[in-house]
Amino acid sequence: MSIPLGYFLIAWAVLLAVYGILVFLTLVQTLRHGLASPFTYASSFIFIAVIVIVVGGCGILFTNTDWKAEVNVVPSNISSTFFGDMETNALQDLQL
Repeated sequence: MSIPLGYFLIAWAVLLAVYGILVFLTLVQTLRHGLASPFTYASSFIFIAVIVIVVGGCGILFTNTDWKAEVNVVPSNISSTFFGDMETNALQDLQL
C-alpha cells in the first residue's frame, strides 16, 4: 500500500493554515493585553521573523521535492508475512 507524497503536502498546508490562525490569535492577545513596551513589539517581531524563516525554508525544500513519488506504508515483505501471498490466496479461493 503506497500513498503519494502530494497528500502529505496537502496535509502540511492545512496544518500550516491552522498554525497561521493560532499565530494571529497569539499576536493579537500579546499586543492587546501585553505590557506596552518596546520589548513586547521586539519579541513579536522576532516571533514572526522566525516563522517566516522556517516556512520559507520549508518552501525552498518543497520546491525540490518530487511530489508524484509514493511512500510505501506497508512494505510488500511485511504484508505478505502477515496477510500471506495475495495471489496464492486468490488462487486457492478460486480452486475451492
